[in-house]
Amino acid sequence: MFWIHGGVFILQHGGEELHSPDFLITEDVVVVTHNYRLGLLGFISFDDPSLDIPGNAGFKDQVMALKWVQENIDKFGGDPNDVTIFGQSAGAVSVHLIVLSPLAKGLFHKAIAQSGSAINPWVQARKGVKRVAEVMGLEGADDKTVFDTLTKKSKEEILGLQEIMDDVFMFLIKSAPRFYCLVIETNSKEPFMTEEPINIMKSGNFSQGATLDLVVKSEVLDFEKLIPWSLGYKIGSPESKAVAAKLKKFYFGDEEYSRKLLKQKYDALSDIYFIYGIYDTIMTQSAVSKAPIYLYWMTLETKLNLFKSFCVCHCDDVFYLFKNFGTPKIVPGSVEDIGVTRFVGLWTNFAKFGNPTPDKNDDLLKVVWKPITDRNMDCLEIGKELQDRSNPVTENLLLWKHVFAKRMSLQHIHD
Repeated sequence: MFWIHGGVFILQHGGEELHSPDFLITEDVVVVTHNYRLGLLGFISFDDPSLDIPGNAGFKDQVMALKWVQENIDKFGGDPNDVTIFGQSAGAVSVHLIVLSPLAKGLFHKAIAQSGSAINPWVQARKGVKRVAEVMGLEGADDKTVFDTLTKKSKEEILGLQEIMDDVFMFLIKSAPRFYCLVIETNSKEPFMTEEPINIMKSGNFSQGATLDLVVKSEVLDFEKLIPWSLGYKIGSPESKAVAAKLKKFYFGDEEYSRKLLKQKYDALSDIYFIYGIYDTIMTQSAVSKAPIYLYWMTLETKLNLFKSFCVCHCDDVFYLFKNFGTPKIVPGSVEDIGVTRFVGLWTNFAKFGNPTPDKNDDLLKVVWKPITDRNMDCLEIGKELQDRSNPVTENLLLWKHVFAKRMSLQHIHD
């Protein structure tokens, strides 16, 4: 089981302080974690082909680590012909992109994406060279000048530039393309991605099979700034204001924001930044996928939901898979203990058998997790009990489906 850590492609690492495999290895699996280049070092790209820096270096690091697994994992008791990639948030995006990338074909066999999709609005980057040049006082400089200047800087200076360029969670404050993420490569000897992810999904030309979930919370107020930049609305335009008003009406009704509307705010952010993209991914890929796709929705809340105390219910599933420096003492038979056992059982079953619930008589799971079909978007709710749900498409998702569909039809007319 090959883990890809999250952290919006700027933060975190794969070390034991955050991702100790104590829980997972109780089920006789080999767990591999790794580090990949982040921020400017991992995701800057230059148009000048002579520099040979087309972008996506962080993703190519992940592919390189998967190649290492193929060449070496048998020496650690692992099977190179049965590799499951899994990751959370930006790690889930990485998992999905690896599924879609031709560079990774044959390097893995199953995939689990936890709270992230390649088509979430914060995933695709814009070229960061212009902004890097600005913060270095080189506005208008060509690629080579920017590159030569960067190579003379220390890692501390690079990190300083990064902080000036873009706050870690700037995408939660305003809708704008990011500097540290996916770019579509045009000049590359070994490209990671040469087509838009949505087009690859529609074509069916990808490695198939994934598990996804739907959870996130945060805070933002300005609905106009929340409209995904990829839809092409210009902030301040009548069209943009009309969409923002519709969104505000849907989530807040006729009320102005107050603390009592905190849940509605979280719902809006979840839908925009994660859930609609995951839903669209599921519906698009399931239409062409030959492999089963399993969907889960986590509602479980225990002392292991460490991020819940920060009013952020995103990433909490990770704490049921990995032990870390903040893990409380787990009492045998407690709700925390049962939660860990269930998560680990479902994940490792999927890794071993391609089916998270292969044993219908399992006393702890007591459920059959149904894959999505062309008729039903079946879903497993992971709460204090495991429950089968069907077609969890809410009015929220239908709203965003309408927003995206209307904008795409307008762009088609304009084109």
